[in-house]
Amino acid sequence: MSKRDDLRARTQAMQAQSQQTRAVTVAPSEPPASLAAPPAVRVKPVRQTLDLAPDHYERLHAWSAETARGLGVMPSKVNAQTTLRALVARMLDDPELATAVREDVKRSLAT
Repeated sequence: MSKRDDLRARTQAMQAQSQQTRAVTVAPSEPPASLAAPPAVRVKPVRQTLDLAPDHYERLHAWSAETARGLGVMPSKVNAQTTLRALVARMLDDPELATAVREDVKRSLAT
């Protein structure tokens, strides 16, 4: 076999292999909508950070300690996270509180 024939055979083999690879990779990247899985529902809590003014932090800490004493539990049980979770849940369920918070937000945005 001459060099020319050898190169021609290699080129044809590479082209055939390339065409097979393209046929495999050209498949649709997404399944049809009818086969797509529904979006996942998030079940893990979402972390949210909050920067407080030093005065608000101190007052929240004092309130938490006072509340823990009143409930007869260790102060570590009434921390900022527990308090803020309860406050958010209450705000979302209580239209009056939600309105008051909305007004506070409006006032803070105006300054």
